[in-house]
Amino acid sequence: MSFPHAAAATATTNAMFTDENLDQVNLDSTWSQDRDCVDAGNQMKPLSVKDSESQSNLKVESGSQTTNNSAVPMVIMKDDSPQLAAFLKKMEPLVYKELDKNARSQAFQGYQVSWQDESSSVNKLHVFTHDALRGQCQVTGLSWNSSGSVIAASFGRLDHDSWCTHKSALCTWNIDSQTLDSKKASKVIEQSCCLMCVAFHPANPALVCAGNFNGEIMLWDFSHDNVLLVDSYGMGDGDAHREPVAKLQWVLDPESHSKTYKLVSVSGDGKLLVWTVDMKLNKLTLTQQFAVTSQSLPKSLRGKGSRSDREVGLTCLSYTHYGDHVCFIGSETGAIFKCCTQQDGHQGVDMDGKPMLPSPVVFTYKPHLGPVNAIDCSPFHPHAFLTTGMDQSMKIWNALQSEPVKVLKPDQGSLVCGSWSPVRPLVIAAATDTGLLLLYDLQHSMLKPLHTLEAGTQKAPIYSCSFNTQRPNIIASGDGEGDVHIFQLNDDLVQAGVKEKDLLAAILSLSIQYT
Repeated sequence: MSFPHAAAATATTNAMFTDENLDQVNLDSTWSQDRDCVDAGNQMKPLSVKDSESQSNLKVESGSQTTNNSAVPMVIMKDDSPQLAAFLKKMEPLVYKELDKNARSQAFQGYQVSWQDESSSVNKLHVFTHDALRGQCQVTGLSWNSSGSVIAASFGRLDHDSWCTHKSALCTWNIDSQTLDSKKASKVIEQSCCLMCVAFHPANPALVCAGNFNGEIMLWDFSHDNVLLVDSYGMGDGDAHREPVAKLQWVLDPESHSKTYKLVSVSGDGKLLVWTVDMKLNKLTLTQQFAVTSQSLPKSLRGKGSRSDREVGLTCLSYTHYGDHVCFIGSETGAIFKCCTQQDGHQGVDMDGKPMLPSPVVFTYKPHLGPVNAIDCSPFHPHAFLTTGMDQSMKIWNALQSEPVKVLKPDQGSLVCGSWSPVRPLVIAAATDTGLLLLYDLQHSMLKPLHTLEAGTQKAPIYSCSFNTQRPNIIASGDGEGDVHIFQLNDDLVQAGVKEKDLLAAILSLSIQYT
């Protein structure tokens, strides 16, 4: 079988392709390039490594050694020899004679050792103020706490014309504090009404009470970081004061067996109120109520046709230091009353037939010619007390006599406050409305003060003064600019003289004298 088409194709192929040797052709690569390489190096600073140790506690060891006592111990010898007995029998009368002579001798009587450097001048130690109140409020009251390190000042105003709209405060300063700031109080209790008086508790240094213009009495406890208001009474309570509280005083209850103190208050509404404090219940309880009416006034102060049941405004109060429920009260009319709060007194009815509070008055003295500003009982005699008045006089009284035994008129202005020294029977202090603090030593002179101190800033009136009973060489005064002045007294005003109490008793036995 033959395939004509296949033979023709083969012949054609042999004619188209032949073996041939061609020259070599080289083609360079176009996708790769030579890379540039560079050698480089770097070097770091050597690392510094340190090892250290620490210890929080530093311990120091020390030792001591006492020397041996090589002395021969003392041995009490017994001697029953007849010679010693004869000697003692012979000398016994002479020894008794000398002991009896020493007992009768008055040598060194009243002498007290002074362990501090003597000072003959009175120096001002501090002037305290609270910048937020200065110039706006007056210092209406001062009181030292029972340790003598903290003084409290009540701030308010005494020139109200109507309702009180002032902001006030109770401020304290600790004179022993290392962070004492004379322009900023240590503790401040702000009030929305003027405070009129303040009184620290006589035994508890953290307990303080104050009375305000609205008749409210408040009790605080300073032992907490945040001052605690223990209790308050007033502002709606039916038996509370209706007028500004004029004076507060803590009084030891003689009928209690555990030194319990009561709080006594007087006010311009004529009331004398007695309170008890229960610290366990944080309760201030009213226990007794008295009222002084015009029926107790001297005849010279009774107006014709006036009601006998009209209340007499009370301004000051002072209890005796002998726990006999006896106190003395001053009034706006100038009358001075001796009162007793042991009994409830005679309770009568007013002219309208309504029951009246009992009167505590048991005796009435010759009045001042104007309001009585201060009254203070002597801690050295049961019948001695003093009064200061708007009539520019300070009177010394014997409680058993209706007229004063001595009248002092320094002619330095109205005497706003007065106080008896806690350690000198014949030293008294008085302050004036011209900014002066007068210190009298009746043993030295009964005519003029021994020291006259400028205790008011820019001659501002002095409204309060207070001796420090725990540190009797310190006295404080508060003025109308809101400043509290602290003075250090000299030794003559602190150290009692010989038979000074007897001299006070002699003064009380005098008839009335004017100086």
